[in-house]
Amino acid sequence: MDEHVHQNSDGNWEAPLPFRYPRQRLPNNRSHAFKRAMNLDVSLRRDEKKKEHFFQFMEKVLERKHAEIAPPLSQEEERWYLPIFGVYHPRKPDKIRAVFDSSAKVCKYFS
Repeated sequence: MDEHVHQNSDGNWEAPLPFRYPRQRLPNNRSHAFKRAMNLDVSLRRDEKKKEHFFQFMEKVLERKHAEIAPPLSQEEERWYLPIFGVYHPRKPDKIRAVFDSSAKVCKYFS
């Protein structure tokens, strides 16, 4: 991993994912991530202020190029969707932090 860490043209640091080799193919977790996205949608529709904070946070993430729109994939290509949710710090009620749930597990129910 140390050999491949580099700074990109935007000044952001990039590192490869630390997978072990050989690694198992990731399951397609679309249905699980979609269910989580629907839960987030319901939460944001219920709370207009939370929705505004969440959209502002995501605009900054995209503006700073910390995330990008994923390219389309063919049906056979491996894919993994990253669930996201928002949390507030008790002392910062007007600032949401979006959490990308990289430790999300996929149960057989969603596969």
